[in-house]
Amino acid sequence: MFSRWVKIVSGVPQGSVLGPILFLLYIDDVTLIYPGKVTFKLFADDLKAYNSVESSADRNDLQQTLLELQNWCHTWQLHVNLSTTYVLHMGAKNRRDNYYFDGNILSVVDSTRDLGVEVDVDLSFDQHISNIVSKAFSRVGTLFRGFISRNPILLRKAFVTYIRPILEYASNIWSPYLIKHINLIEKVQRNFTKRIPSLSNLAYAERLAILNLETLECRRLKFDLIVYFKTLKHLTPWPADQYFNVQAHDRNTRRAVNRPTMLLAQPMCKTMMFQNEFFHRCVAVWNSLPNDVVDSPSVSCFRNRLDKIVDLSNYLSYRF
Repeated sequence: MFSRWVKIVSGVPQGSVLGPILFLLYIDDVTLIYPGKVTFKLFADDLKAYNSVESSADRNDLQQTLLELQNWCHTWQLHVNLSTTYVLHMGAKNRRDNYYFDGNILSVVDSTRDLGVEVDVDLSFDQHISNIVSKAFSRVGTLFRGFISRNPILLRKAFVTYIRPILEYASNIWSPYLIKHINLIEKVQRNFTKRIPSLSNLAYAERLAILNLETLECRRLKFDLIVYFKTLKHLTPWPADQYFNVQAHDRNTRRAVNRPTMLLAQPMCKTMMFQNEFFHRCVAVWNSLPNDVVDSPSVSCFRNRLDKIVDLSNYLSYRF
């Protein structure tokens, strides 16, 4: 069956199937207005424009982009909400220039929320971690107030469904390397398991074993390795050779018997932040994986073998 034809004078009905597609078609040519070295990222109606500003010319490129965007919006009668439009100067050596849109100076902020992640100027993600921990603790409290039952199986399912995703959303982006952040996130799960009456007298490791849970740090590490696998197997939009220096070797040599067929070169990192950037922080872990894990035929197989074969405890900072 087909729906009847309706003449649309302006816009599309909210919640319609075609609405998102028609909107994307409507704004698709916004990607053609960017001059110079300016890069853009577009997700639905959220747009980011950014550039490495090392000179006045770089700054002018970015300002010209805003001018072109302003003209484009006027042409197509789209309104930019300036109250939620910000400038984020990232990096200690970044130029602190003002930028203008539609005659207004754009607000400069130290952090801003981008697709659910609080991004700050030094990429420490301190505010983001604080926010998700606070939200998760609040939801733990709501869970124990709302559920009469203290059945561990029921509570575990509620935790995995309603609380843990808060602590793991987009963790590939913000996964912490500072002990204070690792412990702060783990404290949520530790507190949750402690509040289950039948487990409250047990050590944290025992509580996790009974509930069949892993530490949150271990799960974040596995998420990273899964994305490494996808990237190296060309299952992501990121070209592997642009992000990794892959050093293939002969698996028949004695030295290579238990080492992965795709070794990654460890980059030279001058700072802890750069060393813990996503494409650097798990290189040593990846290189320690057995061949039968690295050579998995699919993502699900890689995940299963990672769970069953590999002991990652030597690469975890959290201690019970």
